[in-house]
Amino acid sequence: MMHRVLFSLILLTVMILPGSAQPYRVRADSIVNHLYLKKSWRPLLEETNSLLKRGIDFYQLRFKAGVAAYELKKYRQAVTHLQKAYSVLPGDTLINSYYYRALKLSGREDEASLLADQLSPGLLQAVQ
Repeated sequence: MMHRVLFSLILLTVMILPGSAQPYRVRADSIVNHLYLKKSWRPLLEETNSLLKRGIDFYQLRFKAGVAAYELKKYRQAVTHLQKAYSVLPGDTLINSYYYRALKLSGREDEASLLADQLSPGLLQAVQ
């Protein structure tokens, strides 16, 4: 309940602040980033779902939503978001590590094995 109140206040503040000509995507990124840095995983996923329903979708949104879902042990949902982020930036080691572990923990061993073939030996050892 407290997270929802905090999120509502943040959203209201961002909407009222001067500079409302600022593109909505930038404001959305700011809100998502704030929730990510505070490790407010549940509100972050709620905001992500709301943004996606409105057609707003971008790399950092998917990456941070994937991490949030992973931290909440929603591994299938994490795979969905991380897969989108991975398709944009397949060489990012942080994405790869979360994506690999989410695939493994969601029971998608075959896909995890295919991804493991693309990971460096050091990263593969670190995530296992």
